[in-house]
Amino acid sequence: MEHALHLPTPFTLLVDGPAGAGKTTLAQGVRQEFADTGVDALLLHMDDMYEGWDGLESGVEYVVHNVLEPLRSTGRATVLPWNWDLGARGAPISLTPADVMILEGVGAAATQARPYADMVVWVDTPPDTAHARARARHGGRDNGHLGGWRKRQEAHFALHATRQAADVMVVDPRIHT
Repeated sequence: MEHALHLPTPFTLLVDGPAGAGKTTLAQGVRQEFADTGVDALLLHMDDMYEGWDGLESGVEYVVHNVLEPLRSTGRATVLPWNWDLGARGAPISLTPADVMILEGVGAAATQARPYADMVVWVDTPPDTAHARARARHGGRDNGHLGGWRKRQEAHFALHATRQAADVMVVDPRIHT
């Protein structure tokens, strides 16, 4: 007997955790699993929403007002992704309706985003591993912004109790909870 899974459309999955924890890798894998079973899944990255290195909170506000709210109310949204090289928002991208919407990145599951979520996932790994991964993304060096980013994300997680709000936790076993 075949069982059908009935989800709200779009089913909204928020994947959050510290920089370098493995959120993007997990979200890409989840998206691929959905695709392999014929479920259309849209994957959005908070890195495209932040307005630069100091833009964590403004990126959260941007994604709530320009992605989550419109997708929930109309099934459509348009985003202007952040162009890191130009330091400005880029050309508009229309988001097409999908069965599943995955938003991943630091701040994805902020307090104001959670009312739009059907599930929140927290991804974590030891700080030294996360820092090494973040540095690797930036050519193996700390470009002077990573230390400030880590402080801002920790303050953000404390303010929003993000880890505590997770429905599912994907935690490296080397972390002692």
